[in-house]
Amino acid sequence: MYNITLICTFHEEKGICNLNKLYKIIETINPEIIFEEIPPSAFNAYYKGKNRNNLETNTINKYLESHQLEHIPVDYYNIPASFFEDHRYMHKRVEANSFEYRNLIDTDSSYVRQYGFKYLNSIYCNNLHKKIYNTIEKALHKINDDKLSQTHKLWNDVIEKREYEIINNIYSYNKEHKFNRGLFFIGAAHRESIINKIQKHAGTEYLKLNWNYSNYDNIL
Repeated sequence: MYNITLICTFHEEKGICNLNKLYKIIETINPEIIFEEIPPSAFNAYYKGKNRNNLETNTINKYLESHQLEHIPVDYYNIPASFFEDHRYMHKRVEANSFEYRNLIDTDSSYVRQYGFKYLNSIYCNNLHKKIYNTIEKALHKINDDKLSQTHKLWNDVIEKREYEIINNIYSYNKEHKFNRGLFFIGAAHRESIINKIQKHAGTEYLKLNWNYSNYDNIL
């Protein structure tokens, strides 16, 4: 009971990272429930009004046409739109000032296109995202703009809080509901840190969840 497979994703279709591939992953796991990286406040926009969408929600909507499935939003941390705008601007400044950053972003994009979910759920993706993060830090140090540095720090703080809250929400839900096969979707940029938090949380919780974030044989 309480088996959950972590599948890291990219939020839009790119090469073989696409709806058909993600649909097959869901079919193979055959989950009773999917935990989603979206806030409850956006749930109706993705699934009722359908005026918002991403790769995961499009795939789940397609899957629901022929399957029974619970799907639960677990990202309760609502972020103002202005915060995303500041973060995008920071990345534009980094991009303009760092050839290394541009090269790593292009490499990551190429790997997503070529290798899809096998790449997104691998140590290779972890390592490349670490390099991207370190390159951002170096570029910001070079640019020496206090506002950009503050945006970067705030973003990291928010990501930390979001990830802890997501894991807490998954455990809280499972204390009230039972299932055998679960699936958890989250963006690949979170992969290493979310696995670390899962491992840390598992050591303190009386509810034991069987997490799978490494054995993807016949799944990806």
